[in-house]
Amino acid sequence: MKEFRKSQGTGYMEVVIVLFVIFFIIIASVVYFKKMVVNSRNLRRMQDMNRVKTAFQIYHNQKGSYPVCGSLNAESQDYFGATKKCFKELEDILVKGEYINKLPQDPLAEEDYYYYYSSDGSQAFLVYKLESFVGEERIDFLKMK
Repeated sequence: MKEFRKSQGTGYMEVVIVLFVIFFIIIASVVYFKKMVVNSRNLRRMQDMNRVKTAFQIYHNQKGSYPVCGSLNAESQDYFGATKKCFKELEDILVKGEYINKLPQDPLAEEDYYYYYSSDGSQAFLVYKLESFVGEERIDFLKMK
């Protein structure tokens, strides 16, 4: 009959494997959390722009045109001629005109993340940047006619 040896504790390899699994779970959790934070900010940006678009539609239905600002240009690399200044000027028009309660601000509100606006009266662009988890930014816009 064979005798079984008593275990003298945890072996080095077992500890390394357990630490590796714990490390992997922590890294995966951090990556997933960061991705969820970026996605939630992007969702808020899209919701903000849809609220402003709705306010603009009401304004357009009442006034017959959009507030003129910026130099409307079809080149996407310059945000269709939209500027941060034009978006800020909308506060006087939309908030004071009671089309919207408060003009939204980008969740990050950093230098590169702002909302932009441009219009020639007959059409308007609301432009915003979406974050990307892999580091590439994407410009998105709502066109109103």
